[in-house]
Amino acid sequence: MGADFGEAPDVRFFYGRKTETSILRRWVLQQRCRLVALLGIGGVGKTYLAAKVVQELQSEFDFVFWRSLRNAPRLDTLLAEQISLISVQQETTYSIPRLIHWLRQSRCLIILDGMEALFKSGENTGCYRAGYESYSELLSVVGQANHKSCYLLTSRETPEEIDTLAGKNLPVQKLLLEGSSEAALALLETKQLEGTQVEKEQLCDRYACSPLLLQKISSAIHDVFSGQIALFLREDIFLLKEVRRFLDGQFERLTPLEKAVMTWLAIAQEQEDLSSLKADIQPVYGKAALIDALASLCGRSLIKQQGNTYTQHPFITAYVMNYVNENVKEFLPHSVHVETRLRR
Repeated sequence: MGADFGEAPDVRFFYGRKTETSILRRWVLQQRCRLVALLGIGGVGKTYLAAKVVQELQSEFDFVFWRSLRNAPRLDTLLAEQISLISVQQETTYSIPRLIHWLRQSRCLIILDGMEALFKSGENTGCYRAGYESYSELLSVVGQANHKSCYLLTSRETPEEIDTLAGKNLPVQKLLLEGSSEAALALLETKQLEGTQVEKEQLCDRYACSPLLLQKISSAIHDVFSGQIALFLREDIFLLKEVRRFLDGQFERLTPLEKAVMTWLAIAQEQEDLSSLKADIQPVYGKAALIDALASLCGRSLIKQQGNTYTQHPFITAYVMNYVNENVKEFLPHSVHVETRLRR
């Protein structure tokens, strides 16, 4: 087997995710999927889950190739690295058609980690940055061409090609990753925080069982509260500096309309249906734009959909309300409308 594991993380201390791992194994091994997307909000554990699956499945493939897209490599560079590995340096033409040729010759597992780095900020989800549009062709061809290999993507934003090609029993699949209570509780054990089982579960729930956020919060609990979870919970604090900084990067990528939708949901502090959102937002932006924004926010995993209603995780609501207090006139078309809504 040939392998280039790039920046794949160490998963010796991986916990939980048995259901998700089983689903990915089935898609890759039994359904022989050509393209699989692992999606979810930043910090939920997509990269570590992908690395765990690769560790378990690598013996089933002739070649394994892992690349982080954090620094947004150009596609021609990526193609050269992939084809060079798979062809054992035989190929000198680095193009998508030649890649497909080699994906047919050998069974390859190729992981592209952090695809959101290729997308524009301030646009609806999945809109490629200038110079990176060729990645759209790569995903479309890999997903539709007949070959025996598998691409596994991780992304905070859903690529449009995935939504177009994915479906039940099809060779393109997507998995939305949410927080894992088992993984979150195991993380708290490694951080040696003190508290009852109920207190630990409350802390995990407060941050939607996000491993990254719990890591950030654990440091503050140690430094300020002597590792006592109960003392931290008593303060009823959601937004420490590191949490705000983490969410700043995701919130700043949103369009003005997406920010407006997030704000109405935060002000309501409960599930909002489409009719309520249309009443508040549609007169300014229009129905089609509102529906596009809701779809985009779902694609970013920043809101949760249940039937015809939408809501947010409490820590996101706390962040958005803080943002409103500091920047309300920046992105809402009528600040007086906010005051009216707040009085409801």
